Amino acid sequence: MKKHFFSFLFLTSILLTSFSSCKDKTEDTGSLKITFKAVYDTEPLVLYTQAYMDVANNSELTLQVLNFFISNLKIKDAEGNTTNLSTAEYIDFSNNHSQASTASLGESIVLTDINVGEYTSLDFGIGLDATTNATTPGDYSTSSPLSDVGNYWSAWDSYIFSRMEGRFQESCCSSPTSFLYHSGVGESYQARSFNKAISIAADTETELVIHLNVKKLIYPDNKSNQINITQNNVSHSGDVGTEEYQTALKSIINIADALYIE
Repeated sequence: MKKHFFSFLFLTSILLTSFSSCKDKTEDTGSLKITFKAVYDTEPLVLYTQAYMDVANNSELTLQVLNFFISNLKIKDAEGNTTNLSTAEYIDFSNNHSQASTASLGESIVLTDINVGEYTSLDFGIGLDATTNATTPGDYSTSSPLSDVGNYWSAWDSYIFSRMEGRFQESCCSSPTSFLYHSGVGESYQARSFNKAISIAADTETELVIHLNVKKLIYPDNKSNQINITQNNVSHSGDVGTEEYQTALKSIINIADALYIE
């Protein structure tokens, strides 16, 4: 009887130790730094003061404001397994792109606690999906970019997905045209996927650089999305289906299409 009792205690000890070891074991993690760099072709964008000439179109562009939400950030591995990284982040190019000395640094976000592994793509959207856009700044803590009331239109029950403001001059005109495009509401959310090998190592920060060619905001590859700035120079999105809405929609589509990873 005593022999069986000590055998029971021994087995119980092994099981408890095994359970404790499994419970304490955690996967190694690393972090991913995503840096957005705005350029005009290959030249770093400088807001406010730098005018960019386009010889082919005989025009000149000066950007003053460029910012947008990115959301539903996730990475995938070769088997299609998805790792969610962040619900929403805010990219504001006025931080480093306001002066030439820091423009090449870009604007960065850092995403932490990512399981170590090899990933093959990065997915995210410009703007916010319908579910997130149905929330309000009061639903979030102050640490969230979604808590900023300055990025929310209460009149349209929508966040402002993107802002693009500046001056544009063509050879036809004696003075530049000021423009302002603020997108949001309706189907403005633009989901995109970027194929890129991403290696996450333990206790290591991996950097991924995403460029935004602002020339394509004015002269997009898809000519049907080009905005006639001299005729439609202001849009706050407005009601779905209106010309104002279509103009703002083109602006956020052009932002999404102008992003690329080398």
